Amino acid sequence: GDYDNDELLRIFELIAGNHGYDIDDSGSDAVVAWFAAQPRGHGFGNGRAARNLFEASVARHAVRLVEIEDPTDEQLMTLTGSDIGPPAEVATS
Repeated sequence: GDYDNDELLRIFELIAGNHGYDIDDSGSDAVVAWFAAQPRGHGFGNGRAARNLFEASVARHAVRLVEIEDPTDEQLMTLTGSDIGPPAEVATS
């Protein structure tokens, strides 16, 4: 069956952790908001959605860190709400 938003957040956190990333409170809130905004179409609530969101978040995180002159280890490995991005960015097929 499909996962609920809290389960999808846990999956996202597991994927992030497997890649050495932490997620702060703003990031967790943004992940839940992102999933909550998704149309619950066929096969939506699966791990692939969480993985796709994670990969997009890591890309945004990398772009953001380029602007930081001397990032700390914590900054390098922490995803925040701005990295997750707003739910409105989702493209509908």
